[in-house]
Amino acid sequence: MMLHHCLIGIWRKQNQMTNEHWSEKANCRQVKGIDFFADDINLIQRAKKVCERCLVAAECLKQSIRAEEIYGVWGGLSQRERRKYHRLYDDKMEINQAREIVIKHGNKILG
Repeated sequence: MMLHHCLIGIWRKQNQMTNEHWSEKANCRQVKGIDFFADDINLIQRAKKVCERCLVAAECLKQSIRAEEIYGVWGGLSQRERRKYHRLYDDKMEINQAREIVIKHGNKILG
């Protein structure tokens, strides 16, 4: 969990173009005790539940594809679920494509 927050913090510092970065609104920043890098399927499901109601899940997924992040839950998708999107989009995923994907994978806020 700490690594997830650290990576989001790094991206926030790299993208200081606006006063508020999308990661400031991420649900994962508000929860404690959820491991977004777990291997256990039950723990992965718990992490994905946090993302189901996240307003910035699409931005998170897009960032994970752009940064070639292969581990953890990002935008509500597990590393296995993101694998095909890494191949399809490389680092050129648009936000509307990311939004469609996170909705397809269970985001209840954006859909």
